[in-house]
Amino acid sequence: MALFLFLSALLLLCESSHETSAHECKTGAEYSVKGMMLKSHIYKTMSVSLGHECLKACYRDVACQSFNYVLSQSTCEFSNRIQEARPEDFVPDSNRYYFKRDRERVPLGSIPELPAESCKEIKASEGGKAVSGKYWLNSVVKDKSVIAYCDMDTEDTDECSASVHVCAVNASCQNLQGSYSCSCKPGFSGDGKVCTCKNIE
Repeated sequence: MALFLFLSALLLLCESSHETSAHECKTGAEYSVKGMMLKSHIYKTMSVSLGHECLKACYRDVACQSFNYVLSQSTCEFSNRIQEARPEDFVPDSNRYYFKRDRERVPLGSIPELPAESCKEIKASEGGKAVSGKYWLNSVVKDKSVIAYCDMDTEDTDECSASVHVCAVNASCQNLQGSYSCSCKPGFSGDGKVCTCKNIE
């Protein structure tokens, strides 16, 4: 019964817009794809009696970028990514519908609750809307969401601009394409991550 109601609601959405293929339905900017799912980015699940409850719950959650609807279990799988950001994780699954949120979707990397892995991922997710600037990233400091500058032309992160120090306080940071280097300032010795005062004789 839940499957029937979900498919009925989906059909109504499709009838109000247009079919783009045998398995894809677009409703304005939102769309669903039958038989596909986005794996590896699910951060919560929810059992529902009607499929459209997934969409309502997604709209209320700033981290929700898309969701999979599991037909056999009447379950929503909420994801913090969209297929454009992670095409390698968009895979066939006959028991699921993938639904991309577009209306009022929070851009990836724009809030601390939705940090990106890289500038490249932001560009893939947001397309032409992604401009060079500061974004929330979780790859600069392990397991921590920090702000850093993204150059969208080169897709490089300037780790030296991060909101937390990536080098020792007594070190200089130099941004490199795809990386950075730390070197202790004059009068200090170490690897740049740890700098100690040299003994003055």
